[in-house]
Amino acid sequence: MYLRKCAFTLIELLVVIAIITVLVDLLFPVFSHARDTGRQASCLSNEKQIGLAAALYLQDYNEHFPLGHEPASDPLATFDSGGDYEPHFIELVRPYIRNSKNQGVWRCPSDPSSRLVKEGDKTEFHVSYSVNGLFEFGETLAQVQTPALKVYVIEPTDDDHFHWWEMGRSKPRDPYLPLDRLPQKRLIEQVAATRHSEGANYLFADWRQVGAF
Repeated sequence: MYLRKCAFTLIELLVVIAIITVLVDLLFPVFSHARDTGRQASCLSNEKQIGLAAALYLQDYNEHFPLGHEPASDPLATFDSGGDYEPHFIELVRPYIRNSKNQGVWRCPSDPSSRLVKEGDKTEFHVSYSVNGLFEFGETLAQVQTPALKVYVIEPTDDDHFHWWEMGRSKPRDPYLPLDRLPQKRLIEQVAATRHSEGANYLFADWRQVGAF
């Protein structure tokens, strides 16, 4: 008596392969979306830590916002007081971030760029966020009306600038900052609006994080 060998026929193998292909096509977008959702959540967490660090800085320096381009030796220096034109915002708020040596807080997991920012004369590392330039001139919290309407940190497009600039007449003390009226660059051109599947992440001046718009 001979035992029958169990084996797939060619047609059965092709059917199995076809089913697997269909399942992969159906499930890949789900897994991809879940992965991007996790990355966006991590990015929002980064912005939250940056916002909390800036808030602690305000408490220590008479409610002055961190300057962006002045030497960190004088946290309350004015913008035109001289010194190197360096992005020192990171250097000023970094001591207030838990595990400040971890550079990952400045990097969005979905950012494909290789943008480097120099921290004083020390280290160059990747940065995925930019600060509203109107807050880096020594403005105080009291001068900012309706901070819930003021964007403080954005995810910029891949360029060489750490800060984005509102070049109009508005200042942080104005009731509303017309973010879409930049004469040189519109805000939409400066925000990496498609970095995440549901839009970019934003941090407002009331330290509230908003994603997906």
